[in-house]
Amino acid sequence: MDAMRDIKDRLAALERKVSSMVRVGVVDTVDRTKCRVTVTYDVPGGQCKSWNLPVMVKQSVENRDFWMPAVDEQVVCVFLPTGPEVGFVLGSFYSDEDPIPDGADADGMRMVEFGDGARFEYSTADSKARLVIGDLELTLTSDLMQIGGSGATQPFVRGTDLKTALSALTVPTGVGPSGTPINAANFDSFLSTTIKGK
Repeated sequence: MDAMRDIKDRLAALERKVSSMVRVGVVDTVDRTKCRVTVTYDVPGGQCKSWNLPVMVKQSVENRDFWMPAVDEQVVCVFLPTGPEVGFVLGSFYSDEDPIPDGADADGMRMVEFGDGARFEYSTADSKARLVIGDLELTLTSDLMQIGGSGATQPFVRGTDLKTALSALTVPTGVGPSGTPINAANFDSFLSTTIKGK
């Protein structure tokens, strides 16, 4: 009988421990310098505030990823069996109150949307990237770079080709065709050193 009671007590203790290992809570404070937050979650009889918990990221050594949940954002936390002071924030999640971003449900879509309206998305379905920052919209594919959204109609100028065309430019004059522009050597000054294309 004592052995049976001991087993029941152990199972009850194990159940309590396991049930406290995963918690859903709300972020209270954010420490961006250490990638840590404190979280308040419900416990029997009230609420509990966590210790400063590290936020899980995808990578943190050579390739590094960074994200932080916001204050009042719901997150899922996991705590090690050693106690509530050792745990991690696994991430946040969508709900009826906080639905997914528009268009995120498309097949192959990966997206980041920011509180100021900026947005980056990439679709593996059509190998297309789109970046929106304020009024600027940039769309990229393997054979297209378009600024200004779907209504953009102005083509890009290829700098080296434009320089070559302008350097060879001649115009008719009263005494015959003109020579090439005398300031053609200065045309390099308007070529970008950071954006290049074919």
